[in-house]
Amino acid sequence: MVMVNKWVLNAIETPVAFLWVQLILAVLFLHIGAFVGLLTIPKKSIFDTSLMKSLSPLILVNVSGLTFNTLCLDLVDASFFQVSDIIYLNFFIFLSLSLFPSKSTNDGGSKKNMFYFF
Repeated sequence: MVMVNKWVLNAIETPVAFLWVQLILAVLFLHIGAFVGLLTIPKKSIFDTSLMKSLSPLILVNVSGLTFNTLCLDLVDASFFQVSDIIYLNFFIFLSLSLFPSKSTNDGGSKKNMFYFF
């Protein structure tokens, strides 16, 4: 996927617009998946202020990370980008393990939504 994104970024002048199109397509595919019955989208209103306040830091960090990721891929070679991607992914896994040493507990919920790393 990195190679395809790099190929497209070499052909266009606006990498942030390319990212915007990718995000819109992801939302569109999520709604198509919900329509077909592959997944469910919560019925809670998106205009709920408490929901918007609680999700705004996550959305801000996610969009800014994707933006810097796209700009970095636009400016560097794809192979260097993939190596740096692997390095910082491992760094953040070990950083979060050191900052948050407690493991998740199974509260009797469905195991299909849980991720176990270690």
